[in-house]
Amino acid sequence: MDIEDMYNEFLIVEAIKSTRYGWVKDRIDNRDKLLQNNNDTSLPRNFSLREKMPPVINQGKLGSCTANAIANAILYCEMIEKIDNKPRSRLFIYYNERMLENSVDVDSGAQIRDGIKTINSQGVCSEDSWPYDISKFTIKPPDTCYTEAKTHKVIKYRKVNQTVNDIKKALYRGFPIIFGFVVYDSIEKPTVTKSGIIPLPNSENKEIGGHAIICVGWDDVRRLFIIQNSWGIEWGDKGFGYISYDYLSNTNLASDFWVLEFTN
Repeated sequence: MDIEDMYNEFLIVEAIKSTRYGWVKDRIDNRDKLLQNNNDTSLPRNFSLREKMPPVINQGKLGSCTANAIANAILYCEMIEKIDNKPRSRLFIYYNERMLENSVDVDSGAQIRDGIKTINSQGVCSEDSWPYDISKFTIKPPDTCYTEAKTHKVIKYRKVNQTVNDIKKALYRGFPIIFGFVVYDSIEKPTVTKSGIIPLPNSENKEIGGHAIICVGWDDVRRLFIIQNSWGIEWGDKGFGYISYDYLSNTNLASDFWVLEFTN
C-alpha cells in the first residue's frame, strides 16, 4: 500500500468516526406481533438478499440510522412488489419518529418501532420531495409531502424472534430485517472499516452508542450474518458487512428485529 492509499484509508476511517449512530432501544410494548415462521423450513448453509437490496446509502453526520434502515427496507419492498423504485425520504421518517418521541429539535436518534409506526400511520414521501439535507433535520416537511406519503404506507410490521434460526427463516422468506445493536469502539478500527466484519466486543472495548442496520443474509461456514450498513459504499464490503451469530443472538448486544410489508 503506497502513501496515497494509506492517506485515503485514514480519511475513510476518520469519516466513519464522525458518523453519528442513533439507535435507541425500543420501549417494551406488549402489543408487538411476532412474525410466524414455519418450523419445518429447511434452510441452506448460506443465503443472501444482497443482490435484491436497494443501493447503499450514507447517513452522514446525523443520528438517523433508524430512518436510513427503514427507508431502504421500504424501498426493497416496493421494488419487490413492483410498486415504485424511488428512494423514500429519510429526513421525513427521522422527523416524524422524533415527533413521536418529543425530540424534533435535537439529533436524538430514535427507536425503530416509532419510525415504523409513523410509516404505518402517515406513510412516507419520496426523497425527491424531501431530500436528505441534514441541515434541515429539525424542519417539518411541507404539507405536500404528507399528502404524497399517504400513498406509501406500510400495512404490516412484525417483530422477529431473536434466535439465529428465526432470523434465518425470516430472511429466507424474503424479509430484510431491520435491527439495532450496541456499538463498541472496535467498530472504528481501520480493519473493520476495510473488511466490514464487526467484531464481538470484549472487556477492553468501550461502548460508544447504538446503531440500526439491515440484516440481509447469512453464512454458516463463517457463522456470520450479512448486513447492509448506512455509511456509504466506501465502508466494508462496498457498504455491506458481517456480524456474528453470537452478536445478534445476544439480547444484551442487539434487539428490536423488525420486518415490513408494504402496499400502494
